[in-house]
Amino acid sequence: MQRRPSADDEYAELYCRLYGLSEHALFGDVEQEMYLGDEIDAIELARRAGASEVGRETLEWLELAVDDLASAYPRTPPAQLLGRVKRHLEYVVRLLDGR
Repeated sequence: MQRRPSADDEYAELYCRLYGLSEHALFGDVEQEMYLGDEIDAIELARRAGASEVGRETLEWLELAVDDLASAYPRTPPAQLLGRVKRHLEYVVRLLDGR
């Protein structure tokens, strides 16, 4: 993963524009740091996917995988579901890094 920006970063304003978040939302609340970091990672992953040349069939497969994970959420032990989510994310990152 990439380095997380901080409020004293010389590019803080640009990060805020890029992610569409206020400086307070991006750098402020320490309690939300973990959540916000995950949110920023998800935004970055979506940006990379949009810029990639991944085929329609692969995107449809990934959409089905996300639907399956979302459907499994209420009835799957968290540790098991987290493992599946991590494997899918690792696959997506490898896929995008290969393009």
